[in-house]
Amino acid sequence: MNRIKITLAIISMLFLTNCSTVVSVHPVGLEVYPTNPSEWDGTWLGDDITIKIKVIDESQGIVKLSWIEGEGKNLRLESMIFKIMKGKKWMYANVLETDGKANKDKYYWGKISKDKREIIFWHPSLENFIKAAETHKIEAIIHRKAASTNGKETDEGIMSDSITLVDKPGKIVKLVEDGGSNYFEWEKPVVLIKLFK
Repeated sequence: MNRIKITLAIISMLFLTNCSTVVSVHPVGLEVYPTNPSEWDGTWLGDDITIKIKVIDESQGIVKLSWIEGEGKNLRLESMIFKIMKGKKWMYANVLETDGKANKDKYYWGKISKDKREIIFWHPSLENFIKAAETHKIEAIIHRKAASTNGKETDEGIMSDSITLVDKPGKIVKLVEDGGSNYFEWEKPVVLIKLFK
């Protein structure tokens, strides 16, 4: 499965399970980034998936992504609604809704960069946000899952599988923009190229 499909699957599953991820109780960003339909609307290609992007509310920075998932008779239309926000230097994408299900106080998010024909998305680094929380650089709830052997939990091998950031958006933005090289998975971006409107 390619990186884009994995990203979409993770975001979709976020609302059904406790995935290994970094979420925030607030949308991340300091203010809305207006989304001009002429720049966002259209068909975007990444690896082996095609995504349709449509601006829903330009003034509020809200866009909808739609794509076809499955094979053969199991084809289905899936979608997500994002809110694009900006910090001091960077832009952020926050998931508001997946397949018609609105999230409440649990925003999947990441850093986004966009030019006329390219969108790049970077996931937050789970490992480094956990370190930041453990050293009190940011307020968060670390969700830990005990490793198991033959179905029984053990005291050894405790692994962290997700974190919920509860700090204010301004503090999250300051943390990542001042120490950004630590807080995103720079080596694993999701890249979309615009094909046509």
